[in-house]
Amino acid sequence: MANIDCSNDILIKTIQDSVEAKIIVADNGREYATRGVEMLPSPAELDERAAYERQRQALRDACEKIPEPDCLETASLVGVVDFLKQHKPESFHVPPAMIHVRGYNKVIVCSDVLKSGQRIEFCKAVIPSVEQSYFKYGEYYDQELMTISLQSLFVSTPTVEALLKIIGNVRDTASADSTDDGISQSVAVKSGIASIAEVKLPNPVTLRPFRTFLEIEQPESIFILRMRREKAGVPGFAFFVADGGLWKLTAIQSIKKYFAEQELGLPIIG
Repeated sequence: MANIDCSNDILIKTIQDSVEAKIIVADNGREYATRGVEMLPSPAELDERAAYERQRQALRDACEKIPEPDCLETASLVGVVDFLKQHKPESFHVPPAMIHVRGYNKVIVCSDVLKSGQRIEFCKAVIPSVEQSYFKYGEYYDQELMTISLQSLFVSTPTVEALLKIIGNVRDTASADSTDDGISQSVAVKSGIASIAEVKLPNPVTLRPFRTFLEIEQPESIFILRMRREKAGVPGFAFFVADGGLWKLTAIQSIKKYFAEQELGLPIIG
């Protein structure tokens, strides 16, 4: 900031119009902000600006989203196969580029990433989320409900048949006498929750619940079976998952194998 020994406002205004922008103070104490001389851009700068604007417009044009078709949704892998076999690539404005196995319960047929950044979804298979149709792990079931669940929500295996025999023979008595080492439980005839003959509950057990698409083999999981006495002496049974979710990866690999066997001509990502 500079002090100018001048009392003539006209002189100050003249300086304002001809020098770089700054604050100057006259001897009367008044401050003036100089404007400076506005410089016009050169022809080269104008050409550079015009080229920049053309690039921005081209980028805006490329990023405009194209209209997306409604995604066809099905509840089975067969539906996805039928869609791809009945629709030829030339019938699409943007053709399908891959089959994405997003998880054990969802598969999507989609395009590559377009210039607009979008990825078009043409068809997807999703398992309906119906809570009543799935077994609730970690919750105790009474004798009847566990028997029904084992026969309706699990693939029939020798392990399931053995569990049905054990669960069906458990009964309540007046006294309690059971052993539990933290891994397996054994019950005697005189225990509160007893079987007709002393047996040990098998642990861990390998079962195959219905949890993914029915076109593939249901993946196995390791479970811990526990039994306890509920109210009024009713025996309760529960399964606890003990594989850390490994079955989901197994299901994804089985889905990929299923599509590979169909020879659909698209890469399978999972």
